[in-house]
Amino acid sequence: MLRISICDDSPEEIENIIILLSEYSKTYPLRIETYTSSLDFMDVIENESEADIYLLDIIMPYYTGLDLGKTIIERYGNAALIFFTTSTEYALDAYEIDALQYLLKPVNKQSLFKALDRARSLLRKKQKIVMINSKEGLIPIVHREIQFVEYLNHCNYFHILDDTIQSKSHRDSFEQSISELFNDELFIQTHRAFLVNMWHIRRMEHDFFIMSDSSIIPISKNRLKDVRGRYMSFLENGVRTIG
Repeated sequence: MLRISICDDSPEEIENIIILLSEYSKTYPLRIETYTSSLDFMDVIENESEADIYLLDIIMPYYTGLDLGKTIIERYGNAALIFFTTSTEYALDAYEIDALQYLLKPVNKQSLFKALDRARSLLRKKQKIVMINSKEGLIPIVHREIQFVEYLNHCNYFHILDDTIQSKSHRDSFEQSISELFNDELFIQTHRAFLVNMWHIRRMEHDFFIMSDSSIIPISKNRLKDVRGRYMSFLENGVRTIG
């Protein structure tokens, strides 16, 4: 599933984009968030997890799409930026901040779909993938889509945004079975049976995390100091590049 964030101060333009994305989602699942205020969207960029693709109007009050794009690149590094506007005068500026595509309004189906296909291709090259050996066969999952992994009865349960995928039973230790996730700086082991993706933590209580899907993940007493320290460092410094 692709996460797409749209920021345009025109509700009519957003509605047009939504109609086109609804058609695109018939062949590839999308999760879409929309914003008409660049001020609100800047707050989202600075305080919440990143999207896969950003569709940004260039000319807006307060912050332009270019301002937003620069902040996204500074914070996340490898996001796919697609700009749209009624004028070509900002095209060079858009590409100077590593824009994937620059589309003129009104955005049409062909140009938008082509840009989205390019974004998907780019993301595939940059994202880390873990292969899950499940009863249904090998299933690839992007690291950042995983909220947490639970180890239970010699199986790994991968909790993603809309599903839980169970691995086949294995004899390896929890760490050995998914060493690529244990070696990913976004993940932290809170308990002998839980590995958590810090991007998906909603908040931390004394000895547990509340995740984005409201799951409660325990933090064992002997790990509490290290977990709290790593999570505070994550909040303070951020991780600019995922995948």
